[in-house]
Amino acid sequence: MRRLTSGIILVLLLAPAAISGQSVYSSIGMGDLSIHQTQRSAGMGLSGMSLPDQRAISLSNPALWHEAEFAGIATGIDSYIKSSSLGGQSGTFSFQGFNFHLPVARSVGVALGFAPYSQVNYNFLRRINDRIFTDGTLADSLSYTVEAEGSGGVGGSFLGFGWALSDRIAIGTAVSFLLGQTDTRKSLTFEYPDDYRDRTISQRSNVYGQNLVVGGRYKGLLRESDNIGFRIEVPLRLKVENRTGYSFGVSAPETETTTETGYLWPLQYGVSYSTTFGETLLLAGEGLIWQPQTDLPTLSGPAGNYSYSDGFRFGAGVEYQKNPTSFDWWERLEWRTGVHWKQLAISDHAGNQPAEYSLHGGLGIPFGRGNRLDFAVSYGHRIGFTSSDPVEDIFHLRVGITVNELWFDGGIRNN
Repeated sequence: MRRLTSGIILVLLLAPAAISGQSVYSSIGMGDLSIHQTQRSAGMGLSGMSLPDQRAISLSNPALWHEAEFAGIATGIDSYIKSSSLGGQSGTFSFQGFNFHLPVARSVGVALGFAPYSQVNYNFLRRINDRIFTDGTLADSLSYTVEAEGSGGVGGSFLGFGWALSDRIAIGTAVSFLLGQTDTRKSLTFEYPDDYRDRTISQRSNVYGQNLVVGGRYKGLLRESDNIGFRIEVPLRLKVENRTGYSFGVSAPETETTTETGYLWPLQYGVSYSTTFGETLLLAGEGLIWQPQTDLPTLSGPAGNYSYSDGFRFGAGVEYQKNPTSFDWWERLEWRTGVHWKQLAISDHAGNQPAEYSLHGGLGIPFGRGNRLDFAVSYGHRIGFTSSDPVEDIFHLRVGITVNELWFDGGIRNN
């Protein structure tokens, strides 16, 4: 039990408080959607839906949970720095959740844990100059400043299992229980307040609901080491309670309304392929689609109105290990690299969507029996709806650790 106790202590040590960070694109809808991947797959371009792993579970495909050899706990942090064309840099440390996995039979593994689902974190100032035309003639001009800020996000606990039906086919399912809160505030300050009154809109949203994830894996398509994985995430229910306050003018009283909205989390489905060459080289690739299911056609952001749209992402990566069975630790190091591209699930009135592409690298350090320390770095570039929208450069450093316990060695797992 000593290893498992050490792992629990590590969870607490790797959960620092978040400091200020920002992305203007997290101000739209539910914010930046998280991609559920381990630090291992993050080093391979976020392509872990079909990766075989006996040390840790896959966060994106419960069908692989039966492969973990020992009971264990895993956790991690994500540290990133963003620079924006709006000016300035920001950085954030965020806790990336944890999971506890347990083999209960030779072909069945269960897991439970917590993972972030989305993040809202922005703070910016923008000056806007509008020109008003009447019958093609300039009738007036309007200058004002938009100040917007937001914080919070949605997280969820999950519980599920993976089951190997045969040597080739495995299935798995998990239920996520979502809970979160976001706070946003937008102020408009006009250059000529005698003509237009300044105004402030603030909103607190409480989010709760459930998601169902179903995954599968088929092994040995063309080669014995081929793995085909798939994932479907179905939004069962998501409720959002909005509490909105309005203030017009310096001396005007603030009014408040409360509404309940029943819009759903995006339907997600994807497929992945991985294969190995010998015992040293692993190749992987995957694609996933976000398909928003909502009865709200318009989303309000600090700089305008937007709509939900289908989003896509693709990732591919390589992992190299010189000698997995060597007694020399440096020969057992796992070197990783990959690329990733995604299109955000939001669009402007013209149908334009923001996109992000990134380069990834990673290192896995196995230690003890079944334990591993993982590092992943990536550099991404995010472009806006059009060339005039903010551009962001994002540097990520992810650190994760899996600590396994040997009290199932020779026990239930081998029965």
